[in-house]
Amino acid sequence: MALFLTKNNTIFKREGQALSIDDGLVYENAEIGKLVKKDTDGDGVLDWEEGLWGTDPTSKDTDGDGEADDKEIAKLKAEAVGSTSVASAESAKLTETEKFSDQLFATVTALNESGGADQAILDKIGESLAENIQNSTPKKVYTLSDIKIIDDSSLESIQKYRNTFISIYAAVKVKKGIMEVLQEYNSNEDDTSILLQLEPLVNQLNIIINGLKKMSVPRSISFLHLDLMNALQQISENTNDVRLIDKDPIVALTALGQYEKNIPVLELTTNKIVNAIK
Repeated sequence: MALFLTKNNTIFKREGQALSIDDGLVYENAEIGKLVKKDTDGDGVLDWEEGLWGTDPTSKDTDGDGEADDKEIAKLKAEAVGSTSVASAESAKLTETEKFSDQLFATVTALNESGGADQAILDKIGESLAENIQNSTPKKVYTLSDIKIIDDSSLESIQKYRNTFISIYAAVKVKKGIMEVLQEYNSNEDDTSILLQLEPLVNQLNIIINGLKKMSVPRSISFLHLDLMNALQQISENTNDVRLIDKDPIVALTALGQYEKNIPVLELTTNKIVNAIK
């Protein structure tokens, strides 16, 4: 599945969007399939998989017989393929892609052994994956204590904030966005050095974040300033994870899915800052 998505040129659709006051960063939206790691009831069985076994993703014991869903499903899998597959995914240092593949293989094999892996089930797997998209949790979230807030919201203070804001963005120029790099990689997948082009983008994003962190921020726009820093931080994390496309495709493709969602948030937050300054 991951290989198909990375091979399929139709997923790499670009649409430029300016994000700064003047000539700042430009990113692209990504329309791409998203992969799932959602476990609503926390029983260790992913939501998409619970749907295949007829269990309730919001209940740890669907039939109320005292035996948890994960135990019952594990028994079904053990009967078909043995119990070593899932155990190895938990104990070994596997990538998220390897863990997902291991789980998917065990599930489909068990269903196939029981005669349940028909076309309807295969369709259901696709539907479940599409319906249960997990929002990745940001690794870093900034708070008001991370920025320098001043109580001066005078015209002079706002003008100084604006000038500093513009200078931070103007100092950074992006030559290639995520999708441009992936298009190039898609055309020459043997050359993993192409992915190194994403590193300068991560560095530039971090330069902007650090610059915003050091600014003196009038209290009247402090929350907007904080929202902007966190929006940029999420884009930075997404970009950093995309670099794993050759080693851990699920992490990278999930990051691209989040990137698609986070770019409009970044644009909206930037526009709010611009309007507040005006």
